[in-house]
Amino acid sequence: MCKGENQRLILEYLYDQDVVIYRMNYIFKCDRLSQLKNVIKYPLPILIILISLLISPSAHGLMDVVTIIQLCENSELILVTIPVKSDTGVFNRDYQEVRTILKVISVLKGDPKIKAISNFHSPFISCPPPPNYPIGDTILTFIVKEPSGNRYITYAEAYGTKRLTGKHYYGCIEKINDLLTIMNKSDDDLENPLIVEWLVKTLKNPILKWDCARLLRFGDYEYNDYQFVIRHYGELLSEKQRLEIYDFILDRNEIDISELWLIEIVDDLNDYRLLPLLLEYLDKHTKYHLTMATDVMTWICEIKGGKAGLKLIEEYKKEIKKIPADRDILEVIRRFKILMQSQD
Repeated sequence: MCKGENQRLILEYLYDQDVVIYRMNYIFKCDRLSQLKNVIKYPLPILIILISLLISPSAHGLMDVVTIIQLCENSELILVTIPVKSDTGVFNRDYQEVRTILKVISVLKGDPKIKAISNFHSPFISCPPPPNYPIGDTILTFIVKEPSGNRYITYAEAYGTKRLTGKHYYGCIEKINDLLTIMNKSDDDLENPLIVEWLVKTLKNPILKWDCARLLRFGDYEYNDYQFVIRHYGELLSEKQRLEIYDFILDRNEIDISELWLIEIVDDLNDYRLLPLLLEYLDKHTKYHLTMATDVMTWICEIKGGKAGLKLIEEYKKEIKKIPADRDILEVIRRFKILMQSQD
């Protein structure tokens, strides 16, 4: 079998794996298998490495999320919209789709004359989930056209929609406009200090907090000349910006996964003021982010000096190789909290 045939079979296999093909879509700027012919030119060893990276659970910090920078960079349209009608059927395809009519309130990027669009998506995508367009809600949506036609689709599925609510509605729009201005003037500077400053300031907007915290912790990437180029925004923080992030964390009444990423960046675990926030997280949120549970418990022990807690965590880490982590971590958390209470 020739090299080209090997590559074709690999790509067809990828097409059947919606998680992987989704991730490849946004690296190679492709949409469907018919468009992946552009990828054939890449050497087979590089394709195999990419596949292994994209499938690996350890890649979660880098590649399975489309960042706010990628959304702004790659979308043809960025719109503030209100969904007014939605129906399911077969529209120019041989499978069911959802068609949503979006009334355009304002245009942040693209043709300013657009008043409404029909947006299509598959309801059967699982990773990431399909975009959500509740009728009557105000949605910031990132749009592209299908490579094979003129139909509008949401860029990056669920990542390409953000529900605009409350007093942070206009602040979010202002921040997106600011980012677009910075990117237009950046001349492809991968580590633009203006973007770093934008990320730090935009943390205060709840609609964009998760996006900014994740970019600061894990960075961003693009694929150029057979190489992944990574932007390490967290490593570019000034001391003043680190202190600003730290103050932001301490001002919170409670924290979620975003603040945990920020704690990893500022890396100051000698402050007793973090303790109630970490304990609150362990109590309320850990079941949704089990991968962070051992980190949070370790940080609590480092602040309190809990040797017994650290021993419990180490024993659990040894058992991870033998038993499913998600099944047993909640029991470890329960035992850990009893240990911490006994030390108070």
